[in-house]
Amino acid sequence: MSSLAAAAERGLRILIVDDDDNLLFNLGSFLDKQGFNTVRAQEPGEALEAILERRADAAVIDYRLGRESGVELIQQIRELRPDFPVVLMSAYLDEWVECMVAGAAKTRCLRKPFIGSEVLDAIGHTLEEAV
Repeated sequence: MSSLAAAAERGLRILIVDDDDNLLFNLGSFLDKQGFNTVRAQEPGEALEAILERRADAAVIDYRLGRESGVELIQQIRELRPDFPVVLMSAYLDEWVECMVAGAAKTRCLRKPFIGSEVLDAIGHTLEEAV
């Protein structure tokens, strides 16, 4: 059994942060079907609350969150939990480059649009780095 499958079997809690209702629902439903438990947030404040309350073990965060940036949210998360695994999603090439530069340990970038296996691979890589 892969480490990702084992994590799903253990009920790993994945926080999804996106201001797009459709993506939040679809990605959450996909990850739920894979055996993960999802926590969903549309705003950075909700996401930070979930992390402070330890309701998530990893996160998938959109780069653009309304007027706020997913990179800023990741920086706030790192202040609270430096080893917290994060996948940053982006549909914009220039932001993709910025994401790669800003990428730190336990952080992966994922280009939108993506397919299910790509998000699973990205989550798997962040979890491997977190061990």
